[in-house]
Amino acid sequence: MTTYLVRHASAGSRDDADPHDHERALDEVGLVQAEKLAAWLQHEPIRRIVASPYLRCVQSVEPLAAACGLEIEHVDTLAEGTPVEAWFTPLGTGAL
Repeated sequence: MTTYLVRHASAGSRDDADPHDHERALDEVGLVQAEKLAAWLQHEPIRRIVASPYLRCVQSVEPLAAACGLEIEHVDTLAEGTPVEAWFTPLGTGAL
């Protein structure tokens, strides 16, 4: 089984002082990158798409989810700052 791990597309400049950084959307470049990601992967046998609930992360895979006819699973433990060890518990070992 192949797993693709993708960082979110371009979302402008980060502002660590902004308490709403989780709501930062993709910029114009990021929207194009998300479409290109979908074009690149849409013919792969993708069974599941999981993403951090951060807006920029969800937007990065929305075109792919639409192309594959899949819902995006929002997984809180994929959010920034979560220890790597916590990622695998909600996803289930080998479940990707």
